[in-house]
Amino acid sequence: MLQIIVFIGFKIWHGIRNKQEESITYNPESFMNLSQRSLGDLARDIPGATRVFHEYKLDFCCGGRHSLEQAAAERGLDVAVITRELAGLANTGADERDWRGSGNAALVDHLLTRFHALHRQQLPELIRLARRVEHVHGARPNCPNGLADALAAMQQELESHMQKEEQVLFPLLTQGRNHVDGPLAVMRFEHEQHGEALARLEALAHDFETPVGACNTWQALYRGLRQFREDLMQHIHLENNILFEGLAETGTPSRAASPVAQVDPATLAAPAAMTAAVAAPVGGCGCGGGGKGGGGCA
Repeated sequence: MLQIIVFIGFKIWHGIRNKQEESITYNPESFMNLSQRSLGDLARDIPGATRVFHEYKLDFCCGGRHSLEQAAAERGLDVAVITRELAGLANTGADERDWRGSGNAALVDHLLTRFHALHRQQLPELIRLARRVEHVHGARPNCPNGLADALAAMQQELESHMQKEEQVLFPLLTQGRNHVDGPLAVMRFEHEQHGEALARLEALAHDFETPVGACNTWQALYRGLRQFREDLMQHIHLENNILFEGLAETGTPSRAASPVAQVDPATLAAPAAMTAAVAAPVGGCGCGGGGKGGGGCA
């Protein structure tokens, strides 16, 4: 009797496994569909996809509008291998929350507690470690000289960015005001700048690969930088690909419809400027927001 039960259980398991392998391995059309989709879409729709993208060093936050095929080709990667992993995640699911249906308030709260607070802890310590490594090992050819100053500059930029979100954008969204094209343009523009700053850190620190014989401080620095990179990319992904895209899907006015959207994002550098942009009446006076100083009628 026991042998019969074991045999039946094995057949059931074997049938499920074959079905999974068939859906993952023998569906080239599914692979093609995945490869043509943008990294941002895949990161948003497939729980666990961000882990795969981190593994292959694919930028799904600032570069989230590139297709998987394009991004893989730029890095010389086999797109079929990556799509196979993504297909496996899509079939089995992953232990990662899907924030698309959570609402603005819940996602904003998560961004504040999980990322804003975390970055304010991470960067001062990374700067301290970097200065120590540069001071002690500055003569070594693989020492990341200039890294501490680059981190300090990024800390200042990121702090300014987070304050604009906390003081202007996030309160508007949690109050249900979704007509915020101007602030969104600023945030996307600054996210691109954060991506460029992160690339500079990677170049200075040799992609955060710890050299042979590195001291404990050096190892801690690069381990912290790798974690910071992962956290920052996830932070930007949730804003660009979930929060901001969700606003677009619920009917935020197009850029052409709002005079605020025509202001150069670089001119809205302070929370006060963003607040003024939001207060501008839709329709304006027809100047297009391009008055002297970039502020127009706002």
